[in-house]
Amino acid sequence: MKPVVIIVIAVVCSVIAVLGVLIGIQQVTTMQAQQAYDQYEQQVKSQQMEIVNSYNQEITRCNTVFVDNIMGKYQCSDNAVENFQIYLLDEFHYGKLKYRPSNFDSEYNTFTLPKTQAEAEYMLKQIEKQLEESEKAINP
Repeated sequence: MKPVVIIVIAVVCSVIAVLGVLIGIQQVTTMQAQQAYDQYEQQVKSQQMEIVNSYNQEITRCNTVFVDNIMGKYQCSDNAVENFQIYLLDEFHYGKLKYRPSNFDSEYNTFTLPKTQAEAEYMLKQIEKQLEESEKAINP
């Protein structure tokens, strides 16, 4: 064989070997990224279930403690909404809440989740204003 043919064969084999190694490294990296994402997703689900369980416990406590005091029950429920950060929940976990704050579109009568923390805080302030107006109407 001529030396040029041997060199071409060596170069081709080297390129194939390098491509094989790069593909292997890419697969390992993809697998590690998928594992990290799965672990993150599991952690988020766990945190959301913790929020749901704690919130539901608080709502149960509110309903037990404020049996005869409807305003106290509403205030307790509103405090639970604020303190447990339910705006962080996805729709699946939000559906597991015992008491959901009312955010209904009156035209379509459908519930819409806040898309951002700012929107959730705005909704909370609106609820607080409505509560204050109701208290003023009751106690002039």
